Amino acid sequence: MWVPSYLNDQFWARMRTTQRVESINSFFNKFVTRQTRLYEFREKYVEAMERRIMEEKEADEKSVKYNCNWLTRIAFEKYFQCIYTDTKFRAFQCECKWLMYCYVKKEIPNGDHIYSYVIEDCVWKTRKGRIHEYLTPKRRMYHCVHKIESKEIDCSYKIFKTHGILCRHAIRVLDRNLCEEPPNKYVLRR
Repeated sequence: MWVPSYLNDQFWARMRTTQRVESINSFFNKFVTRQTRLYEFREKYVEAMERRIMEEKEADEKSVKYNCNWLTRIAFEKYFQCIYTDTKFRAFQCECKWLMYCYVKKEIPNGDHIYSYVIEDCVWKTRKGRIHEYLTPKRRMYHCVHKIESKEIDCSYKIFKTHGILCRHAIRVLDRNLCEEPPNKYVLRR
């Protein structure tokens, strides 16, 4: 439980240490059993990989066919809807949903085309045994540094570094500076 707090500046794609192993085991258990002979393993492995590729293609086709509705009308949402899969886009939409609870408190110039922002955000909690989060009266401050010419942004929340999506604080700052498309650096390719 304590490891993520020390590694929150590392990209993990929302995976936990055992999550990947459990996922792979459950996938391969459909193809390989204890009775599978060693000489049969190669064919079973190829069959499993072909199935994985087919499922990925189906997911791509489905994400092109069915579009999620927008939550906001910021330009980033439309942009990411075109390039992300449905799952990744929904994760981005969660950040968009919470965007209305972030406010820029201070804008501080730090030299040529570099600004620091102090952003106030609400604190969300989840009750034990529940899925949905609820809003608390507490507030937390985050710091973002925006380099206008290169459109780079660094937020103390660090969700891009850990999960690969822009956080609501970074979106708020980029939207405030009228950026219609995020720099390529913030669009992770599959």
